[in-house]
Amino acid sequence: MLCLNLMSLNAKLRFWLALPRLSHWSDMTLDQVQADNYREIFDNMKPKSILGLSHGFLLGHLQSLGDDFPKDISVIAVCPKGMGPSVRGLYIQGKEVNGAGINASFAVHQVTFKSTGQASKNRTLLT
Repeated sequence: MLCLNLMSLNAKLRFWLALPRLSHWSDMTLDQVQADNYREIFDNMKPKSILGLSHGFLLGHLQSLGDDFPKDISVIAVCPKGMGPSVRGLYIQGKEVNGAGINASFAVHQVTFKSTGQASKNRTLLT
């Protein structure tokens, strides 16, 4: 997990230099870190890139401010129904006890690009 407030200056510099080149940024930071850094992250994301979230805090925070995600990025979420330690513990247990795990919600908030069908051609599965 990347915590911008706790990163070294060198790591922050590398992050801010890399962000405009990324096609997908998964923000799994804490609520307060998202609230403190969302504007800088939005300003540095390239058009038609994807912002992935692990919980719904940022959407509610933006709505409470009368703000929204930039219209030129896609926003998706994969939200486990548990805190980090329990998600990790059940993942490890599942490797030994035939598939233990934790439920998750999936959401698409907005999409800014037309699919090329490339994903279905390459069929990469997460295991």
